[in-house]
Amino acid sequence: MPFTSASPIPETLPVSQQDVQTAIAPAKRRLILAVLSLTLIAVVLMHGIQKGEFSENVDETVHAATGLYVASFLHDLPLRHPVQYTYRYYAQYPSLGIVMYPPAFYLIEGIAFSVFGPSVVTARLTVLALALFGLYCWFSLISELEDEYTAAVSTVLLAFLPAILRYEKTVMLDIPLLAFCLAASKYWILYLRRGSPKLLYWFAVFLCLACLTKHHAIYLFLFCLITLAIEKRWDRLLNWRAAGLAAACFVVVAPVYFLQIAMNSSLGQALAGTSANANTHWYYYWTHLLDLIGWGPLLLSVIGIGISLWQDKRENALVMLAWIASCYVIFGSVRHKEARYILYWSPAFAYFAVAPFTRKTSAQWIRVAGFAVVLLLLGAYSVRAWKYQRFYVSGYSQLAKRLTQRQGGCVLVDMDLPGNFTFFMRAFDPARRFVILRKALYDVRTLREWGVDEFAHDKNDVENVLTSNGIAYVVVEQNMPLYFSSQTALRELLEHSGQYKLVETIPVESNMHDWRGRSLALYESNTPIVPPHGMLHIRMAHLGHDIDIPFQQLIGK
Repeated sequence: MPFTSASPIPETLPVSQQDVQTAIAPAKRRLILAVLSLTLIAVVLMHGIQKGEFSENVDETVHAATGLYVASFLHDLPLRHPVQYTYRYYAQYPSLGIVMYPPAFYLIEGIAFSVFGPSVVTARLTVLALALFGLYCWFSLISELEDEYTAAVSTVLLAFLPAILRYEKTVMLDIPLLAFCLAASKYWILYLRRGSPKLLYWFAVFLCLACLTKHHAIYLFLFCLITLAIEKRWDRLLNWRAAGLAAACFVVVAPVYFLQIAMNSSLGQALAGTSANANTHWYYYWTHLLDLIGWGPLLLSVIGIGISLWQDKRENALVMLAWIASCYVIFGSVRHKEARYILYWSPAFAYFAVAPFTRKTSAQWIRVAGFAVVLLLLGAYSVRAWKYQRFYVSGYSQLAKRLTQRQGGCVLVDMDLPGNFTFFMRAFDPARRFVILRKALYDVRTLREWGVDEFAHDKNDVENVLTSNGIAYVVVEQNMPLYFSSQTALRELLEHSGQYKLVETIPVESNMHDWRGRSLALYESNTPIVPPHGMLHIRMAHLGHDIDIPFQQLIGK
């Protein structure tokens, strides 16, 4: 047959180009939607980022101060005597979390402090960056399981859920851990379905990072086992490559955990039998779901679970149900329960609240109606997130700045947030001219219910503490709850003995009712202080031994 213009041969090139353009278009849409959704989230989360200091759950003060310690360590690099350096640092700035928690987040935060300077904003931006990374991993996972539109909507909803929003604005370990867990879960699910070794390697990396951020990453192991059973891909785990990576992960993570277990053994024995924060009810977490997920997303999630099990993407629903089950079993089994741990379950609820109503495989009327309902809910939660103001406290940094402008010396502090004050004292005093004494009167083992050691009981004991430690300054928080006789004796001595003069009083600003009317008072000795000699003894409830540091190594640094 002769070649003519009607022949189909010339038509093949335009069709091929159209196919290429069609193949590229989804990738472009995915990129655009990812950028738009993450930009929206970043703008909302940065609103009011400068408001307040470190105060969440007391732990926030410890996490910030520990990041600053890492920044100091990276600057000084005391590789020949790291333990002695840490003891000396803690003697000056007694607020560190390296004994209680793994080091991954502290290393990231310390690098951020080294580059951008130690501040509240730097610490919060570090958490925000990790949050955006985790949300991107979630977007990428849902794009693979469903489509890019569903991924965008579920990502924004996840970021603005009450359980997530509160901790995206605080310097706690939960959001960094969630970010690494989202990344690990993404690569694990894709590895089960594709089998690419590269996916397994990335899973191992983020699994290690999660385990080195917080111990609650343990739920990932149960999640992996359940999803293995669901996918029926035991060959993905039972091979030499997986075994080698498991061994490598053990080598990286195990030494840190063994060290922490050894360092915290005395605390664990002391806490045996206490009832602090213990709740054995199996329904504990279910009673907090409504508050931390919200009635709208929770209702859509329940409906979505039913739809997902009925529709053609049932395997994705089973994976998300495995997510919920693994979190519930692990966190429900742990004696120490806190409602905030629901944030680790939240991604699955964000999936069920969106995917069944917006996926492309749904009926047209379901998708149109579903998008309308979900977008309406998303708009309401976005507005709510923009207006949200975390609980805050401020005033400690102002007092620390004023104090560090004076001559150095020992500072006795008695306040509700000593770690917050310690952070700013270190940040504003790079020469390290001050020594903060937080445990001179009493020592609380994180919570009063966990145990207390009292070193002073009356006025004579307090006077002895002031004299023997060469206290040049005293900072007390006024109108705070007092639990020990030494606290009352200290305030009476400052007001009536004439040994110390009131230099400045700074009001504490807060949006919490219990903090109204509080202030920070700075007192200075009326007589010249002779630098103390001998040893500074620091009680260490978390370790098997106390710390003794010569005063001469601390004063005047």
